[in-house]
Amino acid sequence: MDRSFEIGFIGVGQGGCNIANTFRGMGYEDVMFINTASVDLEGLEAPDETKFLIGDHSDGAGKDAAEGKRAAEVSIGDIESRISSLMDQGRVEKLFVCLGSGGGTGSGAGPVIVDAAQRAGARVGVIATLPMSRELVSDKVKGNARGLLDYLCDECDAGSLYPLMILDNQLIKDVAPTRSFRTMWNDGNSYGCEILHIFNTLSSTPTFLNSVDKNDLRGVFDRPGTMFMGRSENRHVLDKNSTRRSVRASFNRGIFLHSDSPVDQSDCACVMTLPPSVLDMSARAFDLIVDSINEVIDDVPGGNIHRGLYEDAEAKATKIYTITIGDKSPRKAISQRLT
Repeated sequence: MDRSFEIGFIGVGQGGCNIANTFRGMGYEDVMFINTASVDLEGLEAPDETKFLIGDHSDGAGKDAAEGKRAAEVSIGDIESRISSLMDQGRVEKLFVCLGSGGGTGSGAGPVIVDAAQRAGARVGVIATLPMSRELVSDKVKGNARGLLDYLCDECDAGSLYPLMILDNQLIKDVAPTRSFRTMWNDGNSYGCEILHIFNTLSSTPTFLNSVDKNDLRGVFDRPGTMFMGRSENRHVLDKNSTRRSVRASFNRGIFLHSDSPVDQSDCACVMTLPPSVLDMSARAFDLIVDSINEVIDDVPGGNIHRGLYEDAEAKATKIYTITIGDKSPRKAISQRLT
């Protein structure tokens, strides 16, 4: 499958490794998994050569961010070497560090590894989790999450992350379709991360309709700031109000946090995938769909706007996917959760 960007992923800690492994399952091969606990690495369904145990023991960080940081510093030479090896293969155009906040390894080792990736010359993006309220079971967990997320917000506001994405575990439970408690986190990761993959593949896919190409995608995907990704469905494309509601919903229905920057000052990309039954309608249907998209998008973001229409031969409904990115970090929503 063709992609616009070859992306590398570094998972740190159990939660971060699970996010990175979600992308590996989508076909991204330049992936590395880092942890302080051998048992977590052994339980990860990924090739052994992609797993890297850091620190001077294999027992984990025990919810101690200071121990996670120490483990990364003990292994910093090997970390830098592995990141350089990942980048030197020549395929990786973007690098995302994936972090779970609240635990010891992601919260403590995460900033060390982000810094190492930046020194390696990568334009580093970060995907990190915000724990739901029920996960904040102790001051230790809350302090770990606050320490990591404050660091990431500071880096984002300084324009150093390309981009920052905060995956809200509460929204996974409330928004993402999950099959069971057993599969909840994997289902949620897939629901959110799939949007990035869809944009990355559609932007390299020919279409006889409007397209979002690689340079369009770069404008929202490879710039500093906080990136939100949303999605919605519409089964009534000839109903202009229904189409407008669906497009507008895609700006809000997702599992990532919005930037604190106003949406009307953000850059945006929106793609709609259409089933064959819609494409076989009259040209009037096309005008109605495009007008509905334009009315909503022109009313929402005031920055750069990119839009595309693509056929999905397997789809039964029209699907809308949206990326918005603003300059500021999502500090307000994080503070509300962790106060």
